[in-house]
Amino acid sequence: YDQGEGPLVGGKHILQNAGINLVLRARSGEPYTQRLTPDRSNHEIIGTINGARLPWHFGADLRVDKDFTVAFGKHPVTEGAKSRKEYTFNAYIYVKNVFNIQDILAVYPYSGSAKNDGFLASSYGQQTIPQQTYAPSYIDLYTLSIQNPGLINLPRQIFLGLQFNF
Repeated sequence: YDQGEGPLVGGKHILQNAGINLVLRARSGEPYTQRLTPDRSNHEIIGTINGARLPWHFGADLRVDKDFTVAFGKHPVTEGAKSRKEYTFNAYIYVKNVFNIQDILAVYPYSGSAKNDGFLASSYGQQTIPQQTYAPSYIDLYTLSIQNPGLINLPRQIFLGLQFNF
């Protein structure tokens, strides 16, 4: 709203010098090459190179802000006196990933999943597990080792800020 416009609450125009921004993003998923086996040394593929695609990516960010003007200095009594200096503060809240979407950014090429590489369930894993000293420990540690937070986007983040303009 412009100066002197908008709804009045307590004699003040509460939406004056305020703003709201919503940024929506969507893009198709990137291609990746599916592998025939979970064995990282074996490069046999299923289909063609880059023949599989990740799911679509969606995102939304929100920013709500309001400007406040503050005057410092003495109030001029005469025409020759120095005028008050005005400064503007912008208070804002910025929310990244408003809908808290767990967007898949990459996957393991054998399983096509961002959470599991498929090795333990594969025939290779089933042959490897019994050869370990303590199989339950091996399974737990292997499962921990493949947890990669970089394969899924960040959760919702909320930022509060105050910007000083002069």
